[in-house]
Amino acid sequence: MNAHLRIVGGVRVDKFSSIDKAVVSPRVALVIKPRSDQTFRVSYNRAFRAPSLINNNFDLTISNPLPLAALNPALAAAKLPALFAATDVFRVPTKATGNKNLTEEHVDAFEVSFTGKIGSKTLVTAAAYYNKHSNAIFFTVKENYATTVPPAGWTAIPKWALLGPAGPFVAGLMWGGVQASANFPKEFTYLNLGSSIDKGLELGLDSTINEHASLYANYSFQAEPEPKFPGLTTAQTLAEVNLPSKHRVNAGLSFNASRVFGTVSVSYADKAFWQDVLDSRYSGTTKAYTTVNAVLGAKLGPNNRYSFQIKANNIGNVAIQQHIFADVMKRQVVAELRVSMPKK
Repeated sequence: MNAHLRIVGGVRVDKFSSIDKAVVSPRVALVIKPRSDQTFRVSYNRAFRAPSLINNNFDLTISNPLPLAALNPALAAAKLPALFAATDVFRVPTKATGNKNLTEEHVDAFEVSFTGKIGSKTLVTAAAYYNKHSNAIFFTVKENYATTVPPAGWTAIPKWALLGPAGPFVAGLMWGGVQASANFPKEFTYLNLGSSIDKGLELGLDSTINEHASLYANYSFQAEPEPKFPGLTTAQTLAEVNLPSKHRVNAGLSFNASRVFGTVSVSYADKAFWQDVLDSRYSGTTKAYTTVNAVLGAKLGPNNRYSFQIKANNIGNVAIQQHIFADVMKRQVVAELRVSMPKK
């Protein structure tokens, strides 16, 4: 429109065989520049994800191992039928199926941001966002086993091997106790569960100290998601979503002289809760962590053709797990030699 005000917009139309009709995804942004080095931006966009081939057609049986000795130690040494003899484990079957009646999930994203300079050497950024996810597709428990109806093969466990102080074992009654404790799922499927709201704030700073050194710092806050899944209790709803780190901080200092260069940085991430694709038995929380990282290098040879550097991540050797099923990461040190090929 002019040097201080601009509107940018667009629209995208998609059609997939897994959904009934075409999907329209609009986006628009208002950009305000009161000065050449300051920008305010207000934006909205909608994005979507159509159900995948797996979402629609998945068909698999998952095995949940149940050690029989956990029910009665006598089973560990008992001569069991061929169904159990190999491992002394009863495998509770769980069916996992697709859903051809899924609709597309979409997100409406709103953002307000500012980018500007303080003096001639410092750039600051700030952004606040609000995202609403609708018709989110989740792989979730469709049905649990009833305490009164054991899975196929359960009653084949020999009653004579399960004698206890209360008398002979009755397979159906014992299953009720197992299921009341373990709550084994009978079937998983994909469902459009409802809506969820995510919101947060991001702040950043980049500054040049002099011709050889610079620093940066950034902070992000993400509020706890606000899911609304009709038909589910509050506890059931929260069990379906991840709870990300609320606070994250990064800061670093870099220098680059004629022959030496390096970076020192610090990162912090708050605790997080991870809901796995299966049920609550596979969910868990990762701890907050802080890491210190550094790079130190030297330029060698004519025209600085060679450079040698040592990278050290997690100098304090802190045990870090970024996902409940991720590897535990500790100190890592890497040495690199780089060679710049001469130009022809």
